[in-house]
Amino acid sequence: MAIHITNETDKTLSGKVKWKLIDFYGERLFENIIDVEVPNYCSKKIDEIIFKLDNYKKMNTVFYAQLIIDDEVISENFISFVPDKHLNLPKGNIMFKLEKRESTCTLTLKCEVFCKFVEIQLKHDDVIFSDNYFHLLPNISKKITFESEKDIDSLLKDLQIRSLIDTF
Repeated sequence: MAIHITNETDKTLSGKVKWKLIDFYGERLFENIIDVEVPNYCSKKIDEIIFKLDNYKKMNTVFYAQLIIDDEVISENFISFVPDKHLNLPKGNIMFKLEKRESTCTLTLKCEVFCKFVEIQLKHDDVIFSDNYFHLLPNISKKITFESEKDIDSLLKDLQIRSLIDTF
């Protein structure tokens, strides 16, 4: 597996890539941090990793990488080693907290296991979420924002959260 960074800006990109191979419960099997510098308008291979994974590990792990510049995650990517239908995704309980200040709503999600393709919906509303159809790492909170004039009780009643495992 190779890690590439593409810099489509007019400035040199300097930062770090953090990557890890984890199981669906968050146990880190391998991890590394790499200092990177990519010239403007350039693509660069920054690492090549060979994982010797048996079939069980391939169906129970995910590779996760972040590009971090000035302590901010600029980009992230997830890679599975088998098609989604062959993953042994555990059924997790996605916990959430919804807060509202005026019309701005903040939904904080967290789960004890890896959740692939988390989908958020509000029945009867066409809301634009700051992110949707994302992956949720085990025990790592993710904040999603959106705008709504509805009161918090109505929002909670209409809120639907599911992930890929809920579609099987």
